[in-house]
Amino acid sequence: MKRITALILIFAMTISYDLTIFAESVDWKESNIYINDISGGYMPFSPEDKYTSQQNPPSFTWPYVYNAISYDLIVCADSSLKDIRYQKNGISVNYYSFDHTFKTGTDYYWAVRYHTIAGTSAWSDARRFRIDPDAYTFNVDDIDKIIQRVPVSHPRIWTTRDNLQSFLDYRNTNSTAKYIYENTVENAKRYINTGEIPPEPTEFGAKALNAATKMTSMIQTTAFAYLLTGDKEIGDFAIKLMDSVSDWSWDDTNGPTSYKRHDQAHRDIALKTAMAYDWVYDLINTSEYSDEKFNILNMIIARSEKISHLIDSLKKNPYDSHGWTTIGYLGIIGIAMYDDIPQADKWLRGVIPMYAALIPPWSCQDGGWSQGTDYWQYSTNQGGEFMDVLALAGVMNLYDTAWMRNQYLWALYAYPEGSYGSFGDQSNRTKSESGGYTAQSMGRIAAFTKNPVAKWLSEQTGGLNAAVQNYYISQNAETGAHIPTDYQLSHAFSDIGWAIMTDSLTDTDRVQLSFKSSPWGSYNHSHADQNSFIIQAYGENLAIKSGYYDSYHTEHDNNITRKTFAHNTITTDDTDGQGWYTNANGSNDTLKAGGRLLQFVNQMSFDSLTGDATDAYMDSPAGNTEKIGRYVRNIIYIRPDVFVIIDDLAAKQGKQSQFKWWLNSENPMEYSNNSAVITQGKARLRADILYPQNTTAAYYSGFYDLQGKYWPANGGAGLYTDKNEQDRVSFATPSCTSTKMITTMSVYKNGENAKTPSVSYSADNSCIRLVFEDGTVILANLTDGEAKYDNTRFDGAAVSYNNDSIMLTNGTKLIKDGNVLIETSGVATIAMGGGQLCLSTDDDTDIYIKNLNEYLKTIDIQRMRDINGRGISPATGITLSASGDRTKLSLQKGNYTLLESDNAPVSVVDMIPGDVSLHKENDDLVVEWTEKSGCSYDAEINGTVVRDVSSTYIIQNVTEESISVRLRARIGGISSAFSDTVVYNKNESPEISRAICKKENNIAMSDVYINGVPKNTEIILGAYNNDGCLTDVKTVTAKSGLNTIRMENIDSEVAEVRMFLADKYKIAPLKPSACSDADSTALNGIFINGRMIDGFDDRKDSYTVGLTAENTGVYPSVTVSAKDGTTKVITADNPNEMKTEVRITSASGKTRTVIISFNCERGNKHRIDGAEEEDCFTAYRGTSEGRFIANKAVFCYNHNGVMKQQSLNLYSETKPNAGGYSFGSRLCSDRNSVDGNRMEIEELEEHLQGWDYFVLPQSYYYSKSDCNNESLSFDLAENSEITVLSIDRADSLANDGFLCSAGKFGTARYMDAMGAEDRYYNIAFKNIPPEDIDKNGRAVNYDVLAKLIDVEPLKNPDGTNYTAEQYKSEKPPADSFKTSANSRKWTAKYTFVYKYSKSFDISKTGRRVSLDLSNVKSDKLLIIIKNAEAAQCISNVKYLGPNTFDELDDELKTGCTNDGAKASISYLLDGIIKNDFKGGADAHTNVYISMADDLPELEGAYYFPIYSNLLRSNADSSWQRAYYFGLSEESGFKYPNFEGKTHDWYSFDLNKPACLYVITAGGTPKFIDSSWEKLKLSNPIFNTMGINRSYRTVYKKYINVIEGEPEHIVMQTPGNTKAAYYLMVKPIN
Repeated sequence: MKRITALILIFAMTISYDLTIFAESVDWKESNIYINDISGGYMPFSPEDKYTSQQNPPSFTWPYVYNAISYDLIVCADSSLKDIRYQKNGISVNYYSFDHTFKTGTDYYWAVRYHTIAGTSAWSDARRFRIDPDAYTFNVDDIDKIIQRVPVSHPRIWTTRDNLQSFLDYRNTNSTAKYIYENTVENAKRYINTGEIPPEPTEFGAKALNAATKMTSMIQTTAFAYLLTGDKEIGDFAIKLMDSVSDWSWDDTNGPTSYKRHDQAHRDIALKTAMAYDWVYDLINTSEYSDEKFNILNMIIARSEKISHLIDSLKKNPYDSHGWTTIGYLGIIGIAMYDDIPQADKWLRGVIPMYAALIPPWSCQDGGWSQGTDYWQYSTNQGGEFMDVLALAGVMNLYDTAWMRNQYLWALYAYPEGSYGSFGDQSNRTKSESGGYTAQSMGRIAAFTKNPVAKWLSEQTGGLNAAVQNYYISQNAETGAHIPTDYQLSHAFSDIGWAIMTDSLTDTDRVQLSFKSSPWGSYNHSHADQNSFIIQAYGENLAIKSGYYDSYHTEHDNNITRKTFAHNTITTDDTDGQGWYTNANGSNDTLKAGGRLLQFVNQMSFDSLTGDATDAYMDSPAGNTEKIGRYVRNIIYIRPDVFVIIDDLAAKQGKQSQFKWWLNSENPMEYSNNSAVITQGKARLRADILYPQNTTAAYYSGFYDLQGKYWPANGGAGLYTDKNEQDRVSFATPSCTSTKMITTMSVYKNGENAKTPSVSYSADNSCIRLVFEDGTVILANLTDGEAKYDNTRFDGAAVSYNNDSIMLTNGTKLIKDGNVLIETSGVATIAMGGGQLCLSTDDDTDIYIKNLNEYLKTIDIQRMRDINGRGISPATGITLSASGDRTKLSLQKGNYTLLESDNAPVSVVDMIPGDVSLHKENDDLVVEWTEKSGCSYDAEINGTVVRDVSSTYIIQNVTEESISVRLRARIGGISSAFSDTVVYNKNESPEISRAICKKENNIAMSDVYINGVPKNTEIILGAYNNDGCLTDVKTVTAKSGLNTIRMENIDSEVAEVRMFLADKYKIAPLKPSACSDADSTALNGIFINGRMIDGFDDRKDSYTVGLTAENTGVYPSVTVSAKDGTTKVITADNPNEMKTEVRITSASGKTRTVIISFNCERGNKHRIDGAEEEDCFTAYRGTSEGRFIANKAVFCYNHNGVMKQQSLNLYSETKPNAGGYSFGSRLCSDRNSVDGNRMEIEELEEHLQGWDYFVLPQSYYYSKSDCNNESLSFDLAENSEITVLSIDRADSLANDGFLCSAGKFGTARYMDAMGAEDRYYNIAFKNIPPEDIDKNGRAVNYDVLAKLIDVEPLKNPDGTNYTAEQYKSEKPPADSFKTSANSRKWTAKYTFVYKYSKSFDISKTGRRVSLDLSNVKSDKLLIIIKNAEAAQCISNVKYLGPNTFDELDDELKTGCTNDGAKASISYLLDGIIKNDFKGGADAHTNVYISMADDLPELEGAYYFPIYSNLLRSNADSSWQRAYYFGLSEESGFKYPNFEGKTHDWYSFDLNKPACLYVITAGGTPKFIDSSWEKLKLSNPIFNTMGINRSYRTVYKKYINVIEGEPEHIVMQTPGNTKAAYYLMVKPIN
């Protein structure tokens, strides 16, 4: 690298850390300091001047000085550097972290000097910083102390020997860990079974990386599986893989995986092998593996030494994307190999202090990532690996750094669920969705910082996937989640110069503008895009950036993707805009071309930001870019959907320029000379250039540069060749020396109108006035001085106001109606109103605010609090003083939001009442919520709005069957949305969950969830001493939803805490008390239909209950009372098997299961009309002890367009094989089980035995491939249940109300003939009597068959098999035969894995039954006619949707472009309904339930899962997703008439009172109305693994059912992209 000399002043002011080093004393001149002459990168001075540190103490960095022997660091209380408070001398590197905290609330000044052989330098300039009072504590011990904490024994990676057992136990207590454990071990065994050892790649580049990744994945999987299991076979194979990869060449010339050829492959091999070495340490350090160990260690040393040079290079320039990740990997290798290889100590001493001081180099402390959202997601997870290892090994916790603590804000604002991301390589292309990098990184943050918003973010983006590291992350991340409705809606990442403006942090249909003006320039993965914006709305990408990252610095990347015109910012004349080029078609990689985010405020009505990108425009040697005089962009956000942009532009000194305002779109735009409309999916954006009025538009379609040259996206192995090419339009001003550009942008949905303002000008043309339909007024300054419009004068970029708020953007004075509302000593942005005062300045500034003005009504600004609840003080950056009728606020550089009180809302979303609850007091319904300061409230009760209510609000003498309530808040003219609805149902009895009761330190607490509205109920929390005496008590009124009660400062002698629920008037308990020390699975009783079960004994775990033969009631209600209220009790009904499973879990997780079996007297086993009596049946050869009656059913089918039918026999006695000649029942009507191939039922569930049955023919029908429209008809004699067993799906039965169950319900089989060799061998050598093998070569029964040996036939010289005659004549000896490998013993088997059951009441349906078998996938059906048992809670389930595209109405199909080949694919591939919802249950195909926080206790419920293809991006099912979600476009196909529509989906009859729960991963189905109540839950009910989703949005509806009068329920498609839902049905017992 060379030292920079010329051009240095160009970028001296551009890096946020503070790169103004050249104003230093001569000892710090540029010739002494390392600076990269290409990128401009070097180690910055940090903290920068006037920085507010959120970390205590901050880490200190400074430029690397050539020939420096050491450095001294001082931290002083004065700018003259005399009053030294903290110091460190003799530092060997150019960064340092102190091992103790600093005092907060004061200003510090720091400086550094260096020592060389020639002497000691002067101190660098003093740089001021302040530590925030709430800063995160992060002390860094001396490196010797840190290294002493490296565990002596192994393992050290992810666990240690001391906590290994608890680590192994994660799989027993955590469902995600269990899934990963099983998946890891299964994969390891699969590798062993295949025996594959991946070879060293021979090709370079991506193929070498792919080969290395395959090998290292196998190494990691097998070694980790060995750690989890101790299985030596797995460990042996892991070592075999490690030894093999150690032979791969790391030579930079010839090795495809060498560091020079592919650094990612090189480092991954070293890393994963070192981790594996740690996990198999006990096995590899045996004499058996001495050679392999030597080989492996040599490889690790060689590859690690290759990358260890980064320790030195990063000291000079930390901006090395791959290098930063690699240095973390070297740290992991050092931990794993410490004491095993001598170099490990050196690596750790180099890496740990650097990581602690610099994390990360692409930001400072704000949690942002200047390289963009896409590379953040990769880098943060890769960097997290080292931090995990350090923390879990007990070495140090880097998650305590401010950047790591703040990183969740990046995911919350810059890349939340549903966002496409913004800026930088590959960003703004892929949504943050299920199970991706955001979920992983936020899972890490939740695991190591216990941040509840990070937990929520991880869950919202799909939760943790099956990656091996999630084995421990999922366990550590078990913390509560918090939905961030109380966070400000917009946010600035000031360190990196980004800002996000939005109307929601939780809605994936949010409107979001991302803005960038970053000191990190266009370096590495950043682009030449300062002062640019990206807009997304309603789930669509609107104003985007163009081009693809087809690979690093390809021709397309350099000439389209990274160019300024591919972003929504400004260029001049015919130049390329921003950046530094030595070749006009080459890279613009530089840190020099940076911008600055000057101001940012977020207020109730308005947001405002100001960015300065002037320095991003440079005179490049290539001549394609040039300086400009000024480019300051101001953006004002009128929430929720209007943006106003005010650009302040000046040409290069002495020149006139055209300024071009760029807008980029994914698809073609409508445009004119001063406007453009972008349409994308259901969203639109309209941009209007209001000033100047004489702009000229130029349109560019596809990948053409400004000179008209085409640059296709050809990199990335052709992945982008067929991708869409984006369009862009520019609006050019006439040539001028300076101008303002005023632009409005409105986002709106298809079918709506854009919000365009009325426009007028001031009399002196100093100002343009924009008036919007909601009354908002914006005055934009068209001059460089003071502007005036009517009674408003101001010096600044703009003034925005409505009836409640006013804002001055980037200005110094605001006078309205003769009152000086705002005056400042420097440029600032100030907004006030709605109970808020928001201030922002890029330098220390005095701001004067008029007291008691019409917008800020507080009497005393001194009483205002910041958003953290802190008062105004110098410690928080503001000094306040009185100045006549004004208040003077002396601000340090920064952004500030002040509220009128602690409890004031921070946004219009925070105003919404979030904890509305109900409870009954006698006949009155009581509504309660937490009120926010300054808010008034309106209640909507059954659709009628009552204004100005307050908590507690009483609805007197309630007589209605149902009451729905919701509330909204108001501050002046600002109204929030209504809250979620809460519902009271007269007939619903509240259900009380298990309680959580605990004592921690001096706090006693208890949580209990009440499903329904409690009446006259109190929750009592009592504290007891060792003598059992009550020492303290607290009582609260119970309400619907989650009830939390706490007692603080309890006596130290308190031994236990108990929680009681009681009727306050009857003084009667409603549930057993909950004790903090309880850990019990004991029961008080089990109740059947409200009566204690006969013979109850808490020691018993099984019961049998008899039911009468003609029981036509609903399946019995089972309720269970536990002895302690902390015990969780789940009842899961299984009506198909007439069993209820009671699952009992203690507070610590101990489990117990009680099974209750219901026996119905069978009554008559013959239930077909005309076959009711035993005498009707006759014996028939081939039924094996069974009987039959002919022609009792008609089987119909269509064969080549001709309807045909066969009469079928009715057979008696369903039975399995009983041994010997007692064969099982028939499987096919034309195959008997005694003769021929002995096709029979082998096994059958007991309750399905002994009944009459039908089976289908094997031949004549199913041998034909062109049959359809099958049906089976017969007549019943009495009420019956029909059960159909199938070896494959029977979708048409599921659609017709049959309850589908998956499992193993029985097996069938048939026998093939054996060969001549088998007959000869078994008779000659195994003493099998010849008569036990029939003339066709089959055993006479299956018992004989089990004794036979399958052997290989002997061969003739010509390769033919011996004949029977040859065996008989030659009599070959036994040793000439070889037993057949993988023999199936001449048996073919079928397993009945689906069971379909439905009850028929002939008084309602008639005697005739017709089974629709048109969509049955198998001819192997067993149709059993059995007794009608107790009616199920749910019956008559029917699928109402289409099976194929062709079945849709013609109106819907009009205009569709669906692929015809896909249109015939069956929609419903899974059963509609399942019972017993629980962890591990099937969610849908290859997707499994992982229970999370089931407070409403929905385990055991009946559930209707989501068809899996609705959640997969599969073109085969595009029409199905479009139909279900109401989409007009999906997977490139058009469905114009589907948009926004809902359809009937399935129906069922509900036979007993129940609660219905609609559960989604975030969205709201369109059919949800005021009769549904949204439950207030912080954590998800469950997650799904396989397709990662977290389901936390729950809507509940109570359905009252009168006995004998079932309620018919019809469910609809959601008609909403994010609202795919599960329906749970939980009977109320």
